[in-house]
Amino acid sequence: MYYLLDTHVCIWALADQSKLSDRVRETLESNDNGFFISKMSFFEIAIKLKIGKLTEFSVSLNEFIDATYRSGYNTLSIKDEHFRTYMGMNFAENHRDPFDRYLLATAKYENLSFITKDEKFEAYKESYPIIW
Repeated sequence: MYYLLDTHVCIWALADQSKLSDRVRETLESNDNGFFISKMSFFEIAIKLKIGKLTEFSVSLNEFIDATYRSGYNTLSIKDEHFRTYMGMNFAENHRDPFDRYLLATAKYENLSFITKDEKFEAYKESYPIIW
């Protein structure tokens, strides 16, 4: 199975696995699975670092990106098709985060299950494979 990690899951997978659910930890440990991180997540982290929203983040963005590559996770470049998919999707009205919406569209286009703790994704569980 192949998965796209939400930004917070990517951070926790590399820095603090105690924040992950047992199911997610088991999924990440399985050699049968493949994992992807969108480069949009790097942009989201960069923005949050710049505005002081990731105070618990103990490494630089460069160190984090390097750790991501060393971890063996695959990265997904930003593609036109992700935006086209985004435009064709119906999103929950109370879920307006543009990064979340982009990542969900990416998971849909790339045919990836999405790993997130964000409860706002509950609205999509009927249509898209989302796990926590």
